Amino acid sequence: NEKKRKETKRNEKKRKETKRKEKKREKSFTISFTLVNTLFCIPLASLYVDLVDYFDSNKISVDYLNLWLDLAIVCEEYHNGELKTATIQDLPKYMLRYQLVPVLRRLKESGKKLFLLTNSPWYYTKALLEWLWEDYEDSSWKTTFDVVIVDACKPAFFLKSNPFRRVDQETGHLSLDNVKKLVEGEVYAAGNLKVFESLCNIKAGNTVLYVGDHIFSDVMISKKKHAWRTLLIIPELDEEIRKTKENEEAYRTLILLEQLKEKAFNNQSANNTGLPDFGPIKELRTEICAKIGKTSNANFGSLFRNGFNQTFFSMQVGRYADLYTCSVLSLNNYNMTHRFVPQVMLLPHERGDINLQQPLTQGLDFNPEDFFNK
Repeated sequence: NEKKRKETKRNEKKRKETKRKEKKREKSFTISFTLVNTLFCIPLASLYVDLVDYFDSNKISVDYLNLWLDLAIVCEEYHNGELKTATIQDLPKYMLRYQLVPVLRRLKESGKKLFLLTNSPWYYTKALLEWLWEDYEDSSWKTTFDVVIVDACKPAFFLKSNPFRRVDQETGHLSLDNVKKLVEGEVYAAGNLKVFESLCNIKAGNTVLYVGDHIFSDVMISKKKHAWRTLLIIPELDEEIRKTKENEEAYRTLILLEQLKEKAFNNQSANNTGLPDFGPIKELRTEICAKIGKTSNANFGSLFRNGFNQTFFSMQVGRYADLYTCSVLSLNNYNMTHRFVPQVMLLPHERGDINLQQPLTQGLDFNPEDFFNK
């Protein structure tokens, strides 16, 4: 009877998963394009273009939407199964330790409460945590993190009401008991944000700094729906900064060209019906933008700019990420009470009335430095 019950449970799970995939496919029938804006999209996009090239070269007729949808399912299944199994078998080959543990310990020692929220299953999370703390005999992930949540199913964690389940750390099995508090050293699965904030006594979203590397599942949802402060990890940023410095002269030229266009329009009278000749400016702008794109990435250009315009990813970062960096190790450059203050952004109607060319201290009847010398 027990064997039959388990078999019935597995079949029911497969049926639900098949139904979920069918619904996903039905919603996708009108798709004509998709966004490649996370690291998870890269292998999927690479496989897709390789297969399209193969089928086209061999004159094999396929439905490109079906090809994309099938690949998406395969990549998702592989990511959640064989990929994780292969990774933990040789962690030094696929993972970088960095100096993550000292950063976390520094945060903990300063009085911060730390939580780990991941979509990964317990067996995979356990392997990574033990490997990361391998060289630190005087501490453990159990005493570093106040709360550990696996199989969180983000973004559902932020949007739905799934209950918390306590995880048996030896077997990985889920308990049937009702989770009424989140205990340090224990591991929990699933859950939802409303209960999490209640059990952790979080009164306001702006008291939480959430660090993640997925623009949608981590940053956008937590910021948009719950007003958490967000820190987005963008590994490519280090290279982007280096390329920006290399192209400094090109960017300065683009700024100059935009100023010339503005000046040309401003010099026209209100009765003028013609447009200035921007032909030479457009040609030079196109040439410079192409140069910047090739030095950033020969195939896709810069992650943040298409010429002088922001990319869609860049606009998402600007809107939803309070902070962004190439590595969480950047926090080591600041004390643990540091507050990042945003720059004052003038509205268009204010820019003409406030002269930023003169020193900001000009005309003041006090010395700003006195605030910090007391």
